[in-house]
Amino acid sequence: MMPLKAIIFLILLSCPFISWGQEGTIKSATQDFSEPYSPLGSVPDWVETKTTPQEYALWEKLSEYFRIDYSILRQPLSQAQKEKLYESIAATCKAIANGSYSAPTKTPLTFHIPPATDTSIQWNVAVKSMAWYIYNSEDKSVYLIKDTLQSTGQGARINAVQTFYYDKEGQKLCGSCAGTLTFLDNQNKWRSVDFNKSYDFPVDKGNSIKE
Repeated sequence: MMPLKAIIFLILLSCPFISWGQEGTIKSATQDFSEPYSPLGSVPDWVETKTTPQEYALWEKLSEYFRIDYSILRQPLSQAQKEKLYESIAATCKAIANGSYSAPTKTPLTFHIPPATDTSIQWNVAVKSMAWYIYNSEDKSVYLIKDTLQSTGQGARINAVQTFYYDKEGQKLCGSCAGTLTFLDNQNKWRSVDFNKSYDFPVDKGNSIKE
């Protein structure tokens, strides 16, 4: 009699500490041609007092392509935020120059500082994928008996779909799952994470049950 085998795969969903510098800084504005958007090729005089010569040159270059809202320069920015801002401007100008920028130009453009992330909020949850199967050594086939998805972590609840198929040439069981995991963080507030994962397992050809 061929033995029933089980495989288990953990999908860890840990708290992502996202800093401002990891988020986008440039956002396209609506087609609003009122203030505070400056005309194309125009940089207000006060901008020069808020920037270095190199930074000002980037604003001049960017103004050739967009009607810019410069109000971000009136806000307090950390050194890391400034570096990300000017990296974004330089990258945008370069993309336009080499033709890889696909969005419209000559439109209003504004800049946005994402709200600060509270790094005291943490969680550590996981999705457990399990499958039971029988391996036939004579014809090297696999019969999938059943599969399940389970969630682990404080108050964790899962709403997801999972699929499996057997890769006979590679001798492995391939799976994927996608859905939403809802859970409580360390401050007892409900949160949710969307996930979409793929994975594979080498088929166990022995006589023991694998977990």
